[in-house]
Amino acid sequence: MSSLATMLATETSSLAGFFAATFVAGIGFGAGMQGGMRTVLPLVAEHERPRVLSVLYLICYVAMGLPAVAAGSWSCTAAAWRPPPGTTPCSWWPSRSQR
Repeated sequence: MSSLATMLATETSSLAGFFAATFVAGIGFGAGMQGGMRTVLPLVAEHERPRVLSVLYLICYVAMGLPAVAAGSWSCTAAAWRPPPGTTPCSWWPSRSQR
């Protein structure tokens, strides 16, 4: 929901809306990560907690990062417009009037 609000705020050029949606998304991610830690860590022996916590961090950040990288890669290659010759797909972005 907040990613939809972030995209809407970006499209309407609302800086306050963008930061508000980003703030809400950050709270949601933090709450989800803290909930995962509070659920998993009490079930693990004390000497295994650092390893389990590092795996939990790895899973969370890969799960958050991979979709962002995939979406960025897809948006640069699957756009309806084509960049001018001699440029890379992401080095040129049309102005709002050219879209």
